[in-house]
Amino acid sequence: MRLLMMLAVLIGSVQADEFAAPKVVFPTEKVVTPDIVTPTVVTKTEEKQIDTLTEEQWYIIQSDTPLIVLSSPLGVVSVVEEAGPVRLRGKFAGGTGAVETRVFEMKHVYSISAIKPGTVELIVVPVGVDVESSILRRSLVVSGTGPLPPPKPDPDVVPVPPVPRTDFKVLFLTNEDMSNEQSDTVFSTEIRSWLKANVSKIGSGGDAFRSWDRTTVSLDGALNNEAIEMRSLYEAVRSRVDGKNVVVAQSGTDVWITDLSDPATVLSWLKSKKEGK
Repeated sequence: MRLLMMLAVLIGSVQADEFAAPKVVFPTEKVVTPDIVTPTVVTKTEEKQIDTLTEEQWYIIQSDTPLIVLSSPLGVVSVVEEAGPVRLRGKFAGGTGAVETRVFEMKHVYSISAIKPGTVELIVVPVGVDVESSILRRSLVVSGTGPLPPPKPDPDVVPVPPVPRTDFKVLFLTNEDMSNEQSDTVFSTEIRSWLKANVSKIGSGGDAFRSWDRTTVSLDGALNNEAIEMRSLYEAVRSRVDGKNVVVAQSGTDVWITDLSDPATVLSWLKSKKEGK
């Protein structure tokens, strides 16, 4: 009998442990109390991405490899390329707020200034990349009333002369409602021949020219297999050309858009942009 009572107590103890209430943890706040006897100051330095640009500042991007720096929408900021290494004097985004001198050591330096207030996305494409993950994007909240002149190098530093750009990309964006004249332009053998001889090579050696139907490219995944350079150009301009039949040309950081018109006018326009006019 005594043995049975001890067994019953032991079983009851196990059951009590098995069904014990679960541990509940509520949110807490860590409060640091200073040590008055042996005070210790701990500082932490973090790099924060700059996301604002005022009318009197330059936002500087630099790289060891050439970049294509696009902005979307167009017309909020201007982009000017400088050859590095270069020493520049002015007010810089992320700087002290006063005029200062900074040295940019890399080979390619891009100064971005405000044109008008707005929010803009910078799309930075390293030349020659073949994976979308290599494209960098930054958003800027911009204030300003007009573009600043590009920062002037200090006279005691002679910058390396810039290498002339040879990249030239062209994109036709069309709708089903384009006219016969516009269709003649899109399929003009003269224009196609000129483009083949004048646009740059991208990807595995293909021509940097595309003619895209707007309905088709709006489908999910329609551009997944397209060259990054052409997809980036489309992303940079699509909010500006919605519903229009247009021709888009790009050389370096400059992007131009014109209405799709007759073959002679479009070819003349393309030639002028290729020549830098």
